[in-house]
Amino acid sequence: GEEFLRFVTTQEIIMGDHLAAWLNNEVELSKRVETFEDDFANGYLFGELLAKFNQLDDFDQFKDRDIRDPIIRNYRMLHPIFRSLRIKFNSQVALSLIHKRQGVARDVLYHL
Repeated sequence: GEEFLRFVTTQEIIMGDHLAAWLNNEVELSKRVETFEDDFANGYLFGELLAKFNQLDDFDQFKDRDIRDPIIRNYRMLHPIFRSLRIKFNSQVALSLIHKRQGVARDVLYHL
């Protein structure tokens, strides 16, 4: 019951902290990751992360903008890469990321 939920939430926080520390201290993206939902919502940092690990050739086409067209373009470019890496990614996942649904960005990052 309640104790299990508290344990799960604590584990998610700890794992999220480790992931953020890795992204900020080892990967060193162009922007410090504060919250997964806000920082990955437009798809830009996913593209940067994939480019750093040689999974993406056209990162120069990505835009770090929070307006509709660049966001859609970023996710269209990410879609085939996520699929090739066998990461569940479809329009529902993209919309959840764009709308900053809690836990979605972190889950995608864990599967990378």
